[in-house]
Amino acid sequence: MFQLRYNPFRLFRNSASPYALYVRRKILKSENGSDLLASNKILKRILKGQSRDGSWSNSVVETVRNLFEIELLEGSSVEAGSRAVEWLMQNPLSKDNSKSKSAEIYRGLFFWIPRPEEHAIPDRRDLLFNKGCSGFFKTGATLYFSGVFGLKKDPRIKRAFRTLDNVLELRGGRWCSLYCSNNILRAYVSHPLRKGHASTKTAVKYLEKSQKPDGSWPDSTYFYYTFHILAQSRLQSARKQIKKALPRVYRSQNRDGTWGKKEKEFTTFLVVDSLYKQGLIS
Repeated sequence: MFQLRYNPFRLFRNSASPYALYVRRKILKSENGSDLLASNKILKRILKGQSRDGSWSNSVVETVRNLFEIELLEGSSVEAGSRAVEWLMQNPLSKDNSKSKSAEIYRGLFFWIPRPEEHAIPDRRDLLFNKGCSGFFKTGATLYFSGVFGLKKDPRIKRAFRTLDNVLELRGGRWCSLYCSNNILRAYVSHPLRKGHASTKTAVKYLEKSQKPDGSWPDSTYFYYTFHILAQSRLQSARKQIKKALPRVYRSQNRDGTWGKKEKEFTTFLVVDSLYKQGLIS
């Protein structure tokens, strides 16, 4: 077991956030009646805010955010989740609806996003997906949540994965920048159609080559995101990178048991969930 300097669970003891409810249920195995009531209350609030088209306020960012909270609260069977993913899958990129020279390469990906939101993504530090091209942000989220909410075998999802397989091969192991590639990799390491696929192995191996001696990856701002993404995988290369990153995780823990400077509860969730998924804490 991995030994931490400070107790990371104090933050979650009295909180009623989706992160805390997840940690108490999944990791600490201490869920009680009050937690169940709190989970149901949050789910009720989320579902009440969903629009008829399946989105939340016609916003990709808010829809992704709410899908994540539903998943944390074990609402994977909620019909609202599949309706939201259906909304995210609308308007897949085609050669005819894009002026980009790369439109042919990206055909079938879920790049459409309301223009004001293209600039809103980098300002958010409470999403499961980090900044980068808005198209890859949305595509990564759509593919990921399709595996959570019952649409994993949808023809549009299969087509998008085939497109991304081709892009990965074309670019030698990455899809775009580190940010964009990580958003896609999160879907690959988690999705039933791709978690053991050759493309996933190629992408994880490519990331291994970029890992620094101190265990971080290029642009350490998103260290915890990358750590959490790799922790979802059982691939040998992913485990190797997790092991190499552990000293940095150890050193960067705050005295109160948390990690990060902003959005501490979210960042701490990323770390403890990673350690749990890798069997390093119980």
